[in-house]
Amino acid sequence: MRRLLEEFPNRYEPGLQSTILDDRILLIGPYYTSGGAVGVDYMLKFMTLDHIHAMAVQKMMPSPGVFEGKAEQFDHVMFEGLIVSNVYERYRKMAAEVDLRWVFLNTPLDVCLRQVEKRRQERGERRPFKPENTITKWNSAQRQVDKARSDGMQVWSVSSNEAVDLVTGWLR
Repeated sequence: MRRLLEEFPNRYEPGLQSTILDDRILLIGPYYTSGGAVGVDYMLKFMTLDHIHAMAVQKMMPSPGVFEGKAEQFDHVMFEGLIVSNVYERYRKMAAEVDLRWVFLNTPLDVCLRQVEKRRQERGERRPFKPENTITKWNSAQRQVDKARSDGMQVWSVSSNEAVDLVTGWLR
């Protein structure tokens, strides 16, 4: 997502805890910090998956009563996160309502673990790293790719560089 910020003019909306790209694309979640939980993983501190679902389907932010401010309509809504990638059934149903495209990163597990550890060190995390949590979520996300494909969803499994090119092409 951070690379998308380089591709489009953007502004961070602190009251919405989200980023607006090119005045027409809502990127749910903050991407202004380095490391740590961003995207929907971070937003789950403030809202439920029901709110995120409603925003994606209605292409609006914020949902009434979630944050103060006016509702704003967008051409596209994007969200991502490791936690969200493990909530398959909700998004399979959402695909019947909207043009939902699943993009999974095919980053090898050992690389993911190194990246998580690096981000933890960068932010000064003192608690011991528990790779079991990341391993469990990574394995679950891999199973989601197979489920989505078998259900006929629009699914891509690509590198992080390929993902930026793919998504940028859709949004232009």
